[in-house]
Amino acid sequence: MTKRYIPLALAFLATPLAAHDQTKELLSEPSPGDYTAAQGAIAPVIDHLEKGDPKAAVDLISSSSKIFASKTNELNVLVSKVRTMYDIYGPVEKCVAIERDHASELRVKFAYLCQHREFLVRWDFTLDHVPERWIVSNFRFSDTY
Repeated sequence: MTKRYIPLALAFLATPLAAHDQTKELLSEPSPGDYTAAQGAIAPVIDHLEKGDPKAAVDLISSSSKIFASKTNELNVLVSKVRTMYDIYGPVEKCVAIERDHASELRVKFAYLCQHREFLVRWDFTLDHVPERWIVSNFRFSDTY
């Protein structure tokens, strides 16, 4: 007789757990327009890289953020590292977008693969949506990816 009550008892125990399930959708997804606008903020940077002007690319990124712009010593070191990469691998011939991702509708990430004369280098950009515009909040490049 007790075997008949086991399924009923299990259903009773599972009901409160299901009622208290607080699973939330944590991420909001960017719209296609968000991706387009964010990529538009990167396009001039890519143009400068392809024209062989890494300082202008870094200056463009830093000009969109007061926080970036205030880091003059770090920016000078970064420009020096990008120039060294150009010295080693040659100028950028072209860059192509290879990945995009998001953390929310307010933060998107793009990866580009840039073809230098001697090697391929991956560039990763993180963009944040601040009131009325997208800014590059972080970027890096690597020849080991």
